[in-house]
Amino acid sequence: MVSASVTLSLGVIKLTLTQDEFASLRKRFNRSPLYRGPCMILSRDTGLALDAGPRTKVGHHNVLWKPHAGPWQQWRLHGIGGGEVEILSESSGLRLTAMAKRQDWGEVWLDRKLANDWSTRWRLKSTDDGVAFLIQNAASGYALDAGQKPEDPPRPHMWRPNWSAWQQWIVVRLPLT
Repeated sequence: MVSASVTLSLGVIKLTLTQDEFASLRKRFNRSPLYRGPCMILSRDTGLALDAGPRTKVGHHNVLWKPHAGPWQQWRLHGIGGGEVEILSESSGLRLTAMAKRQDWGEVWLDRKLANDWSTRWRLKSTDDGVAFLIQNAASGYALDAGQKPEDPPRPHMWRPNWSAWQQWIVVRLPLT
């Protein structure tokens, strides 16, 4: 019996899976339980995780960090209707928030309240291969972007949607069993 494989590239990380393993992952990423538990949100481009930081306070900016699945890298996707979600930090309960207006390099931060010029509503749009998502702000239509700006640590921001690898996010349900 011949076994075919699929190779996924996550920045410098390459992962080779059998067709059965790939089909299993694809099914796992497309099921509704994503909304029922903590998830990690990984940049498809770099493999880095969306990270709130261990001492998160209102107004703090998120960073991208090596994945470790600590509480500040855990997020809850809360369905709010109409195909939209709020993305809540599991460690602080704060919501992923972005500017409601369209602006390249727009800021992304954590907050609990909502003002007219901010938005906590997001849409997840699946990539063609069904493995990753474009995370798009529902108010601005702009996408969460891991960026190409040399920052240390890198900070996600908002950018007009272009479906590049740095705008694709892999949402991994925890625990990984």
